[in-house]
Amino acid sequence: MAELVLPKESYWLIGLLMEIHRKLGPIWKEINYQDAIEVIFKREKAHYEREKELAITFGDLKIKKFFIDFIVEDIVLEIKAENFVKREDIRQVARYLKAAGLPLGIIANFKRRSLEYKRIINPECTKWHDFK
Repeated sequence: MAELVLPKESYWLIGLLMEIHRKLGPIWKEINYQDAIEVIFKREKAHYEREKELAITFGDLKIKKFFIDFIVEDIVLEIKAENFVKREDIRQVARYLKAAGLPLGIIANFKRRSLEYKRIINPECTKWHDFK
């Protein structure tokens, strides 16, 4: 039995990211891709939050604040414009997923000839799982 997490939403999102990559190409900075993504989300009337602030807490104490590029349709979306996605990028999104309590994260890297993306699943979150 193969487990899928938000398949419809993630395929829709990856399709939008590919559209942006086709139109802009791999030469811009992360902020340019983020702005283009926001335009597309508005066009699609998607529910999203940009630069969502989350905090790591220990009891009542806030230990650290960080900002997620986007949360869209219960998916954490992190935008990169680098030569490749690093392990630290994957760990970062895993931390975001845990702090936000969301099931799926996608890292999209626009700096390559074709869009590179990685899906990261939050193993602690079973609420949104579909089974095939």
